[in-house]
Amino acid sequence: MNNLVFNTTASDLKASMYGYNQSTATLQQIQLGSTGNMLVAGDVTITNETLTVIGDITITNETLTVIGDITITNETLTVIGDITITNETLTVIGDITITNEMLTVIGDITITNETLSVIGDVTITNATVTVQISGQTFTSSTETLTDVSGTGNVFTDTNIAALTTASMFIDNIGDNTVTFSLQLSPNGTVYFNDPSYTNQAVPAGTNTIIAIAKYAQYAQLQYVLGGTSASFIAYYNGQA
Repeated sequence: MNNLVFNTTASDLKASMYGYNQSTATLQQIQLGSTGNMLVAGDVTITNETLTVIGDITITNETLTVIGDITITNETLTVIGDITITNETLTVIGDITITNEMLTVIGDITITNETLSVIGDVTITNATVTVQISGQTFTSSTETLTDVSGTGNVFTDTNIAALTTASMFIDNIGDNTVTFSLQLSPNGTVYFNDPSYTNQAVPAGTNTIIAIAKYAQYAQLQYVLGGTSASFIAYYNGQA
């Protein structure tokens, strides 16, 4: 009842909240931003728990480290800075938008019935990209050869046994003609030239498509240059 000595209107009562700073061993006042949200300066670390947010999360120039699961439902996660998730699963029901930053995940990403939009670069190093689309598996690979000569192979011993359709694409970016042959094998040891694509010449500055129409277990593309050198980019696409 002592408050009545100073203020007799309950709705006008105000109070300040303080938190204990373990680093400085002092009490510091908890502050709010212009929108009434609590301000947090520094890192946020959540250990062995689940963070469930119904609403927007905006993190600016800081690091969000979570040991555990993050579940965001029907909302937007906007991060200005890097996100690093280690040995955990990020499950998002909703959209993810990453602008001019890097998303590094050591673990699994599961996106259900939504869109992943990335404004910026996506770099995958020393790995194969496999995408599940409407129950079908799509795989791709690219090889760039510069100033090669003689005889050699690209996509050596590529296993095509599980694929329903596959193609190889050649873009001759060099100054000389390159001769290609599609080779197929039943066991990965003995190869036979596909008569439809044997000694197919691709002149400088042109490109061609080689469809793998015959069933086999392995496929590869052989190039022959003789005494000249050439540069080309080879693409491989397959769908099961």
